Amino acid sequence: MKISKQVKGKLIIFILCMVMLGLTSPAFAQQKTTVKAMMIGFQMEDWIDPVTGTTFNGFSRMVEKFNAERPNIELKFTSIPWGALIGPYAKTLSALLGGTADVIQTRIVYIQTGQFEPLDEYIEKDNYDLGKLIAHSAKVTRQKVAGDKEAHQYMLPIYADARLIAYDKKIFDDYGVAYLSHKPTMDELREKGTKLAGTNPVTGEKTYGLWFEGNYSAWAFLTYVRAFGGIPILENGSRPNFTSDASLKALRWLYELREKEVIPAKCAAISGDPPGWLSKDNKHAIRLDHNLAITFLAKERGLVERFGVSLNVLNKWGYAGLLGASDVPAGIAKLSENKDAAWEVLKWLLSEEVQRFRFDNNRVFPVLEKEISQWMKEDNLPYADVIAEQMKLGDPLIGNYTKVITEGRMVIRSTISKLLALDITPEEAAEVIQQEIMTKVIL
Repeated sequence: MKISKQVKGKLIIFILCMVMLGLTSPAFAQQKTTVKAMMIGFQMEDWIDPVTGTTFNGFSRMVEKFNAERPNIELKFTSIPWGALIGPYAKTLSALLGGTADVIQTRIVYIQTGQFEPLDEYIEKDNYDLGKLIAHSAKVTRQKVAGDKEAHQYMLPIYADARLIAYDKKIFDDYGVAYLSHKPTMDELREKGTKLAGTNPVTGEKTYGLWFEGNYSAWAFLTYVRAFGGIPILENGSRPNFTSDASLKALRWLYELREKEVIPAKCAAISGDPPGWLSKDNKHAIRLDHNLAITFLAKERGLVERFGVSLNVLNKWGYAGLLGASDVPAGIAKLSENKDAAWEVLKWLLSEEVQRFRFDNNRVFPVLEKEISQWMKEDNLPYADVIAEQMKLGDPLIGNYTKVITEGRMVIRSTISKLLALDITPEEAAEVIQQEIMTKVIL
């Protein structure tokens, strides 16, 4: 049977249509690689500042943008709150060991599980510049694990944090005391804090010289131990010594100032700022170990001229306070089947676009060293130069939680709270911390 030209033409068109439909079907569509990221503390939904009423964008917008711009990768992003009921680190460790996430943010100590993929080849292949990150922040995530002949870059910091010292200039002026120096010492803090405690000669109100956050004290305590020349925690696995001369000096410093009411009694049980802090009704002269939120709060409340900031206490190694950048870094799980795509996600998290978004919308400071001061000045935020310098001087040994502080910080907190309540002596506190950590934390 002969087929007419007209029928042949229709058959050809039909076949071509079927081929085109087949090529555009899901089976022939470009396959996407799914990357699962499990991170900590990302603000995913839009939120409103309760003070200013300003609306900020949630990070879910950035995830949507990532997926729209990359036809080859589907990013599934999970964020665990810092205060999660079970604990964010337990969840991320479970994901790491169970292979349920590709990119994981967690405590740096989990590098030693051996379950993170070395990043060296990716860094070399892309000529990725680690020098753009805050000084020291990537160095401490370069480690040896069991079986390694040399250290590898297992994780990278994705945010930055630090602590500095803040003070109320008005209280200093009322007492006729010179403002804190740019780099105050433990002696200067003791001397000026003592002078600023008592009855304000101008207002007649009671003031306190120093505020120490007694219920969140692990980082600050280590800062002071280091300032007195001690190394209570060693990265080489040596036994910690919290009964050392430096540890006792730090504990006695706190105890004596509390005993003289330079530090108020209520700080023993409070986590956070003292009552009235960063307000016109403030009665605390110096706030030790202050977080970086002061730059936003002082500006919003119109108190930039009243409150000043100084660097945290320097130690003999040239560091000041903690470097909170590499303590909770991110890496690629060794069990991931999509490591190349996971590396693209990790780079994206460190990109200027993402770092700027989190700074603008989530008030998370960038780990990009040059951008810290630059972005703060662009936004007319106060204390930019001091904060940028504090980031560079942050002590990686303190910010880099070892096993002792990861698991033992509650021992330090509870013991120092008792010390500030004057329930135990510095010598007793040192023994308690040492014994508790050695018997309950060190395995």
